[in-house]
Amino acid sequence: MAIRLSGSSEKGSPMDKPEAEALYDSGKAPTVERLLQLDDENKALKAKIAALSTDSTNSSKPPSSDGPQVSRPKKKKSSRSRGGQKGHKGHKRELLPADRMDNIVDHYPDACSNCAAEMDPGNCPETSEPTRYQIFELPKIKPIATEHRCHELECEICGHTTRAELPAEVAQTQFGPRVHGAVAYLTSVHKIGRRGIVEIMNTLFGLNLCVGSVCNCVDRVSPELEAPAQEARQALPGAVNLNIDETGWKCKGDRRYLWVFVSPLAVYFSIAASRGARCSKPFWAMFLMALSLPMIIPPTMHTTRAGYASFAGLT
Repeated sequence: MAIRLSGSSEKGSPMDKPEAEALYDSGKAPTVERLLQLDDENKALKAKIAALSTDSTNSSKPPSSDGPQVSRPKKKKSSRSRGGQKGHKGHKRELLPADRMDNIVDHYPDACSNCAAEMDPGNCPETSEPTRYQIFELPKIKPIATEHRCHELECEICGHTTRAELPAEVAQTQFGPRVHGAVAYLTSVHKIGRRGIVEIMNTLFGLNLCVGSVCNCVDRVSPELEAPAQEARQALPGAVNLNIDETGWKCKGDRRYLWVFVSPLAVYFSIAASRGARCSKPFWAMFLMALSLPMIIPPTMHTTRAGYASFAGLT
């Protein structure tokens, strides 16, 4: 006989003593069903409590996900005083030789520190070598502006006029190779955005570029780096250690994956449409095939371990 308990049929509803007794008297099947339901509710509540109680101090969550109620433990105050400690070997900039100085400024005392008599370097002998103090300053940077003029000449024989053409490297862009190199360096090495490069070029170098010009500079430099990039890729199979990883990447709004291969001498990046074996294997299977070292797959590696293992011949 099945008994419908008032107030106990809905998930999460409270149960009082009479309802518990009625459930017990209803038989084995309803009681087991209700216990399983309560167990599921208990697990769900524990999961919610665990999620609410985790933050950057007790989990892998980033500090930016913490709420205002999270208080980070204060660091213990060190018994040492600030700055260099006693016995610490000081580090200072070595003085450059005089022939490497752009300017040398000599300073002489105006008066004697003992009797206040005036002192003339032409009459007073110098008793020791001067103490040297060097300062360094950035030069004032002004872009080198070059104007190319294409002249038109008239032929003495046929009277036809011909105008000179711009050299190919001048016709392609208004900016020289050093500008292209600086843009590529700031973009690739220091990960500065396009608008940031526009501001740097304008503020530090007095060069007005727009975002489109920066993008064009990057596009022109990229093909020139194909040869060294392939050289780095071909050097990876001979590396003593080769570390491989991937992460999510956005390309024009589409989901992509950025793969990185790190050896002691080279770092190689490649973007693929997937992190699966079928998509990523063409551009890095050659590395694993050439490696003589065993590939260890940790049991805690994320879900792509199957793809890693298949490349290494473990599956």
